Amino acid sequence: MAPSFPTTILIAHDAFHKASAYDTLATHLATFDLRTIVPQLPSASRCSPPDPFAADTAMFHNAVVAELMTGHNVVVLAHGYGGLPGCEALQHLPLRSSKAGIGRILGIIFVAAFVAEEGESFATAMEGGQPEWCDDMEGAVANISDHATATTLFNTVSNPRDRAEYATHLTAQALDVFNTDVTYAGWEDYRTVSIHCTRDNSQPADAQDHFDRKLWRGADDHLGHQELESDHCPHVSMPETLAHKVAMIKEVFKMLVREERMKRMEVKEMKEMEEMKEMKKVR
Repeated sequence: MAPSFPTTILIAHDAFHKASAYDTLATHLATFDLRTIVPQLPSASRCSPPDPFAADTAMFHNAVVAELMTGHNVVVLAHGYGGLPGCEALQHLPLRSSKAGIGRILGIIFVAAFVAEEGESFATAMEGGQPEWCDDMEGAVANISDHATATTLFNTVSNPRDRAEYATHLTAQALDVFNTDVTYAGWEDYRTVSIHCTRDNSQPADAQDHFDRKLWRGADDHLGHQELESDHCPHVSMPETLAHKVAMIKEVFKMLVREERMKRMEVKEMKEMEEMKEMKKVR
């Protein structure tokens, strides 16, 4: 029997976020025996590299490869902007590992995340263009305003002190990434699930539905969407509930991978039986 590899949840975080914003979610995921890694994307920094989207993609790609090579299966969790570099980073990876000791990507979970087709960017992937709260941002690097934080990201968090605490895990963002076209729609080659945040003021319901339709049209195997009564940041506003959903989706991914493996074994056995029959006829 093939070994059951441990699973890592690899998070492609949203724009303006520090990796530390997902610490509470990681704690809850650990209760399901899930390892969580959140690479800090270079574009979310006051000192962004010259080509921030390429740097984000490279950072996430290297993290994926490192986990696969250590024998861990990977579920990619893409949040917001993270859907773009998170999928672009899956380019040049084997879709199904055939080597012993190497893990595989079980699937992608989109949490209020952007889904871009080849040639689209953050600014063009959504119907009607990028979110309105981005319109007044200028320069190479910008910070999200306190008003946008309260009304757009954490709008279900009523306590101002809690919002202020959560805001300490936000940072400046290189704006160039919003206009960089993706060259590979990685979601087309993997099993996918989307989680819609029904009280999201950053990415309204029609935008999330638009991205879901893309997944239905083009993903290798889209399993539909689930809903959370959350703002744009369920890793902050309801981390325990999000962790439970992620853990359940991971189990579905694993079950489907096992079924695929059994079907391949059945096909192989039938082929071998047919070959044996042919050999007996020759004799």
